[in-house]
Amino acid sequence: MIIIYKELIQKYISYLKESHIQEFAMKNNISLSQEEVTIIYQFIKKNYLSLIEDNTTILELKKVLREDLYQQLYSMYQEYKTTYL
Repeated sequence: MIIIYKELIQKYISYLKESHIQEFAMKNNISLSQEEVTIIYQFIKKNYLSLIEDNTTILELKKVLREDLYQQLYSMYQEYKTTYL
């Protein structure tokens, strides 16, 4: 099952835009600056496979995002990973 998710995610990543990051954040009541949108976008584009396979990859974001934002993202990451993978 995880192979199917990887393939779907890989296809979606090729279409991912910064505006998708901003829209997703707004739907989840998360306020992002343009710089934070760019950081998250670039991180996802570069590390999406690692995020699926390795729970420690997301720790890299802790160094570059504000603490409250990182905690929100980490919580969502854990929830979605548990639900879908």
